[in-house]
Amino acid sequence: MAEQKTTTAAKKGRPATKAKAETKSKSEIVENDNESETARLEKMLADANKAMQEMQKKMLEMQSQMNSSTPNVVVQSDSNLTRTVKVISMLASTYVLRTNADPRERGRSYVFEKFGDVQNIRFTDMVDIVNNYTSQFEKGWAILTSKKDYDDLGIGDFYNNILTKEQVENLICLSNDESVDIILDMDKETQEKIAELIAEKMNSGYAYDLNRIRELRDEGLEIEEIAELLSASNK
Repeated sequence: MAEQKTTTAAKKGRPATKAKAETKSKSEIVENDNESETARLEKMLADANKAMQEMQKKMLEMQSQMNSSTPNVVVQSDSNLTRTVKVISMLASTYVLRTNADPRERGRSYVFEKFGDVQNIRFTDMVDIVNNYTSQFEKGWAILTSKKDYDDLGIGDFYNNILTKEQVENLICLSNDESVDIILDMDKETQEKIAELIAEKMNSGYAYDLNRIRELRDEGLEIEEIAELLSASNK
């Protein structure tokens, strides 16, 4: 009788062991699935954060470009309504500054006939002109005579980088090799404007060091050819 009870108990215990194993196996599968889902969600979150950071970076770059292209003009007092700004053209040929960049629109135009011409322009008009021609003031095609004017028009950073009329007059004499280096360090468009000034001076009879003229020609500035064209156009 004792043997029969033991055998019966043993038989009754087998299914319990199998059920426990199956439960453990299912638990591991669920756990693995949960880990996979967690990993997938973490990857999605990381990708979303990366995309957001890239978008924020692009927005900051766009904002920076907008800030650099449009000066922060601050009209400081009512006296600016009657104030004028002295502007000097640094270009050899006719140069026009408009309160409206599009000549088809109504606005005021200020015409400079030659290098060194001066216009006294109302400050309120200069606000519009600087907004329309910011890069040209940065390059020094037209210059102001007062640091206060630069600051009040929101382009104070340009002041220390532009050449005065006297400095340009010395520069175009090409009296030393440094003059050539300064010209060649300028952007291409400004180089061409300086080349035109040199050509005009050549036509006026100034005796240039031809070695320096040749050095400029080797860099694409055909001074002698420009001088011939200017001479022909003035006949």
